[in-house]
Amino acid sequence: KLIADCYWRGISTRDVTHVVHQLAGVHVASSVVTRLTKKWDVETKQWHKRALGDDFIYLMFDGVWIKNRSMGEKRRLVLVAYGVKADGSREMIDYQLSQSESESNWQKFLTQLCTRGLVGKNLKLIVSDGCKGLQNAIDTVYPLTEHQLCWAHKMRNILKNVKPCDQEKVHQGLKPLFGVEAAATKQSAMAVIWRWQKQWRDLYPKAVKCLDRDLERLLLYFDCPKEHHKAVRTSNHIERQFKELRRRMRSMEVLPNKDCADRTLYALMQ
Repeated sequence: KLIADCYWRGISTRDVTHVVHQLAGVHVASSVVTRLTKKWDVETKQWHKRALGDDFIYLMFDGVWIKNRSMGEKRRLVLVAYGVKADGSREMIDYQLSQSESESNWQKFLTQLCTRGLVGKNLKLIVSDGCKGLQNAIDTVYPLTEHQLCWAHKMRNILKNVKPCDQEKVHQGLKPLFGVEAAATKQSAMAVIWRWQKQWRDLYPKAVKCLDRDLERLLLYFDCPKEHHKAVRTSNHIERQFKELRRRMRSMEVLPNKDCADRTLYALMQ
């Protein structure tokens, strides 16, 4: 029980032996800890195959990276699905280790969620970062659900087209969309955007075009209740959760193989 608690709290295999020795006076080799943790592989696989409820009203998808040295790689991509229910509860629904964010990989992941029960009858909105492969997969698997693009990712893309000396000023021009007194209606949001476009169109036409081409999908969150706007205009919930997972993984340095990466992610999420 002590070994399991240590591992599930993100303590490295080597440090688990030290903790157990200090608390219980028993020396446990790190190889023994490794063998014990491998027993969770079955539980991890069962979790990935579990039936899913269809009570989510918002879904968020994103691809994030973790460190991994299997097959000579320093990082490994994880496709992630995150959901919000009508009662406000949130859940990391599932994740899948992948080689890329291609349309085929995303479609395989989303189709698996659908066949396990998440068919989307109650969905009001799906939020993603704008990855083309993911967009196409969403349109295929959940064609009847509106698809909101993440404002945080869009702002990063806009600022790539702006000189460093002007980035803060360009960012400030759109901040009224997201602050404490954020725009409450699509009309008030468009007023902010029009002022911003007028100010920067001549100096940074590529930045303005970057916003213009996705504007319709960036404002879909206004069709949701006002109290939900902050929660559904970005997919950063996933990134924030993985920031914590990375912090707890840091003591483990790098993960030696795919199974270890999968098992560790599952353990930390639980």
